[in-house]
Amino acid sequence: MENAAWTVRSIDASRILLMAITLSMAGCESTPPEPENPPPEAVGTIPDQELFIGEEWNVGLVQYFTDTDDDTLTYAAEALDDSVISVRVQADTLWVEALSQGSTSVTATATDTEGGSARQSFEVTVPNRSPTSTTIPDMMIPVENKDTVDLGRYFGDPDNDELSYSVRSEGNALVVGVEGEDLILHAGPDPALVRVHVVATDEPGDSATESFSVDVFVDRGEGFRDDFDDESSLDDWTAKDLRARIDEDEGLLVLDEEEFPSEFPDNPGVFREVEINRGWKAEFSVGLLGEYPISTVMIITGDDRHRAWSVDYAWYYEEWELLVYDSEEEFWVVIAEGDLTLSEEDQTEWEWVLLESGLMTISVEGDEIYRHTFPAGTPTGMTEVGLGFYFSEEEEEGVLFNYFEINPEG
Repeated sequence: MENAAWTVRSIDASRILLMAITLSMAGCESTPPEPENPPPEAVGTIPDQELFIGEEWNVGLVQYFTDTDDDTLTYAAEALDDSVISVRVQADTLWVEALSQGSTSVTATATDTEGGSARQSFEVTVPNRSPTSTTIPDMMIPVENKDTVDLGRYFGDPDNDELSYSVRSEGNALVVGVEGEDLILHAGPDPALVRVHVVATDEPGDSATESFSVDVFVDRGEGFRDDFDDESSLDDWTAKDLRARIDEDEGLLVLDEEEFPSEFPDNPGVFREVEINRGWKAEFSVGLLGEYPISTVMIITGDDRHRAWSVDYAWYYEEWELLVYDSEEEFWVVIAEGDLTLSEEDQTEWEWVLLESGLMTISVEGDEIYRHTFPAGTPTGMTEVGLGFYFSEEEEEGVLFNYFEINPEG
């Protein structure tokens, strides 16, 4: 009996060993579990960007993502604030377009075929650009008149911001204001040179400034021309101690005087008020009678200090002088003098031209013999013209005025 019990236990142990071996072999024949998919990874850093409104920028995303098991990647992007920029992805390229001023982040995403993904973000800033401007040209406005300037022609904004304008003038001779894009200028009653400053400001507060000058002037009319071709040509002139006549055969004005005047401005002559616009030229041409005439042409400037120009020609000295006298009616300065080198033949013709810009020329028989530009500030304003002739041995000696003209230049 004892032996039998032992035998049973031995059999049970064998069975257990056999089962363990069988199970072990069965486990060797089963498939192992699949390993997990490694997701894409971000590489490097997409740099932050600064773009102006309307600008576009693009970047290839392949360089900023990788996948260890070489899965095919697809890309997407999103802006945190899509009112500042718009983003889109074409294949592996990210495009960014600036829409409005501001700053926002962009997140780019790379996704593999198994759904794994990686992200990285960068900032895009759209700054404000200041308004732009071009030079506003200087202006001229007659006294007590109004003019406007379209400021939209001279200011702009690269970001298409709406601009507001402020304006100021130096002094009280010009009243300025703004209506929309129109600068309104109201000239006062007194002539003056006024500096005007305009500031254009965009919505964020940046600005551009332009300054220009406004010449408030007295409009003096259209000028005149007198060819002295009939007796009535003297009707608008006022004679002062002078015999003046029209040479009907030649159609010329002849001025005769018996006595040499003692001092300026009592020179005998005929005077006429001048009505001219700004930008004038004074021009006259004369011929000679006799051997020794002297002529004087005076321009009364109206300037507070420099009262008059006196252009004197003495043929027996064959020279001329250009003088300016001050408000005390005393000699101020010799501006120019020179040799006329005229022929001694009767009826020599010469022409004198003075522009408001300060250019003076003298021509003899059509040939220019003298040219001079006076410095800035030389008084060349004109309110009255005087024609004079004095000193003559014979009454028939004198100066024949072919014409006298004062008109806007050009």
